[in-house]
Amino acid sequence: MSKVKYYGEFNSNGYEIFVQDGSNSESIYQAGNCKYDSAQSLPVGSDGSLDIATIESYCEQTGKEIANDNNGLWIGCSKVDDYSA
Repeated sequence: MSKVKYYGEFNSNGYEIFVQDGSNSESIYQAGNCKYDSAQSLPVGSDGSLDIATIESYCEQTGKEIANDNNGLWIGCSKVDDYSA
């Protein structure tokens, strides 16, 4: 039996982790770009917002942890234009 796949999408507004089972994908985690509260998104470049490299790093780390916790396969993350937390 193949492992369930997990992947992430991110941009300057935050990131989202998805689980993919066959041809179905479902969002299972979202985080905004605020350094102090991941449930919030701030205007890009404002005081307290994360830079894109940090958001990508958090997306990768969180996705790997979620996949590992669920005995799944992390397939990576990619930058998207239309994500909004």
